[in-house]
Amino acid sequence: MFRKYPGLFLLVYAAAGIFAADRWHPPVWLLFLVCLVGALSGLVILNRRLKIIAVLLFGLALGAFAAFHFSLNCYDPGPRHLLKIISEKETYRLYGRVADWPDLKEAGTEIKIALDSVLSVRTRRVTGGVLLKIEDTTTALQRGDYVNFTGRVYPVSAERRLDGFDYRRYLNMRGVFGIVYLPTALDIRVNRRPETGFYQLTDKLRQAVKDSFRRNLSPRAAALANGFLIGETRDIPADIFQMFRDSGTFHLLAVSGSNVALVLLFFLFVLRPLNLSRHTRTAILAVVIVVFCALSYGEPSVVRASVMATLVLAARFFQRRYDLNNIIALTALIILLAEPAQLFDVGFQLSFVTAWGLIYITPRLSDMFKPHHSKRWYRWLVFPAMISLVAQVCSTPVIIYYFERVPALSVLANLVIVPLVSVGVLGLLVLLAADLILPLLGQWVGSLVNIVLNLVVEVLKILGGENIPVLKTTGFLHGDTAVFCILVFFLWLVLVVKALTVKSLRRAVLISLLIFLNIGLFYGAAFSGRKDNLKLDMMKIPNGVAGVIKQDNQNSGDLIITDMLGRKYPVEEKIMSPFLGRAGVEKLDRIFILAASYNALDDILRLAVNFKASHIYAPAGLKASLTDVRTLYENPGTDSIELVFYADGAGTIDGTGFYPSANGLWAVFERVKILFVNKLSLEATEVPPDFRETFIVIGQKWLPAAEDWLRLSRVGFERIVCSKIEPYRPPPSDYDDICPDKILPEYIYDLDKTGYLSLTLPVR
Repeated sequence: MFRKYPGLFLLVYAAAGIFAADRWHPPVWLLFLVCLVGALSGLVILNRRLKIIAVLLFGLALGAFAAFHFSLNCYDPGPRHLLKIISEKETYRLYGRVADWPDLKEAGTEIKIALDSVLSVRTRRVTGGVLLKIEDTTTALQRGDYVNFTGRVYPVSAERRLDGFDYRRYLNMRGVFGIVYLPTALDIRVNRRPETGFYQLTDKLRQAVKDSFRRNLSPRAAALANGFLIGETRDIPADIFQMFRDSGTFHLLAVSGSNVALVLLFFLFVLRPLNLSRHTRTAILAVVIVVFCALSYGEPSVVRASVMATLVLAARFFQRRYDLNNIIALTALIILLAEPAQLFDVGFQLSFVTAWGLIYITPRLSDMFKPHHSKRWYRWLVFPAMISLVAQVCSTPVIIYYFERVPALSVLANLVIVPLVSVGVLGLLVLLAADLILPLLGQWVGSLVNIVLNLVVEVLKILGGENIPVLKTTGFLHGDTAVFCILVFFLWLVLVVKALTVKSLRRAVLISLLIFLNIGLFYGAAFSGRKDNLKLDMMKIPNGVAGVIKQDNQNSGDLIITDMLGRKYPVEEKIMSPFLGRAGVEKLDRIFILAASYNALDDILRLAVNFKASHIYAPAGLKASLTDVRTLYENPGTDSIELVFYADGAGTIDGTGFYPSANGLWAVFERVKILFVNKLSLEATEVPPDFRETFIVIGQKWLPAAEDWLRLSRVGFERIVCSKIEPYRPPPSDYDDICPDKILPEYIYDLDKTGYLSLTLPVR
């Protein structure tokens, strides 16, 4: 196997080494020692002609080197790393280089800075990077600029986000180990990168491409053109983004390997009449690949395709035979040795599993139709459908693992939209050439390309609209179990493809399929019985608590907000939407507000529109503010939302099972009763005795004495949830053992510590 697929063999060792380093964090000195001993031992044994053992030792050395490089970058930095030098309590003068293109957000700009030195009492050399967050949206800084600024370096929060996403690990994988906040870019001193050089050339070329699209295409078509060709997606409308996602064609907005192939095809067509030698043509195509990779911001999929294309061109240049399975494995190996953290990047994984599927599976399926390869129905219908199906089958396990959703019509959507986009990309290349030759000719070509791009949008409305079903897989598999199942699936897929030509394997495929089906049936029978349970999800939000109550088997529920403050960032997008997604809510039936600041009401309205809430219930004191904000809010979707304002003690709210009281809002169910309060008043808190489960959810931070816990427990609250419990040490007493600065009783939950709380309660 090593002789036939050496690239795959080495890739397995490198990936295993990186995975082991991420899982067990061995010290870097040990990894370096294993690498050195493995390489030297392999050389010694190779001289003794024990080739198999030598190859295994070289593979071990390669895996140890990849693990060493990964650990050195992510987990075990050297003594000059900023984590070991900088304290968040001090202010430093930071010097470094803009290491990536600025990321423009709605409420600011995020820029990765690779530091080289810091100044406090003295100047010290450092390694590592920081994420600079500027409150203004600015394009003043560009990749390659040398900058210096004053600020504090705050550690990245270790708290996982609502969907389980580990933000600190994500940034560490990209070389970012701290965050610096600045109010404006005016606080930054910039030493511009040289006026000449590769970055400047690509910047000017990219701007020329965008200007040509803006002159010759409609605004919407120009935005799509920028996304399809160079990965510039910031001007694409949000509704079109959503349609691409729901149709399973979102990958078209991230410049992919197919774009590299189309660009090379275009330049091959242009170079053909010039009668150039093979070596000259290969060199020109290599330059085109490098420039296009830089134009598209170095997207991982483009880097992968560019490295693959370069290896193929190199093989042809030196007149060597090549196997695409080896080419793709060697490409992945080169990328992982340069940036080992790419192994855990979803784009890297999707890109390679899809490319592997197309390279390994498609030719074997195509051989089944070998007598019909010349037929039009095969070339224009069967073969494109085959490619779309293989890409979908290979990418689906990874999509389920990361996104927990699969578009139901993605195969059909890709079958229709991908050819349209391919025609559009070729048309865009022709447009650029025509505009360069004669601007009037560019306008004529642009009018034709405009039709194609608008047709893409119209097809998207059919195959990616809001009425198209999306298969949700939330809660299906998680963690190591999911990773193991994905690996088993791909091994089984290899077995299935082999069985197409090897009869002896077909029985093994059938038996394994029956085993999988029985495991699936057992899993469904064992975990599908909780239909009458009530699910309560809660989390801390700015100045309060948000809670969702829904039936465990439903995807809609009610949202209760004890209080909320507005922030400079969109709270609805950054906090509330991920919270509802983790809770499994696709639609809100009703939103109940106990209190909210004026600048948070627009976030609540956006949330109501996005999750199609029919009613917003709020206390009478918010009537003027909420009505005013809805009038000013420029979204016609708010017209369909009914605002209902209630008074304390008014009884049930429209028969919803929610009752306002002087102390908060009661949510009453068959056997469960929950009191949501913003500020707790112990005197006004009483619980009827006829409920099996009774909760109290406290929105404001609380500094209780020991007798406060006991009073709430005595009056009937079986569980207590609070946004934040302040440390409090009462005088010596009989209740000192349950003061909040020690271990909390099991019925008390502090959201400031847990971050998120999900409870499943039987209601029958």
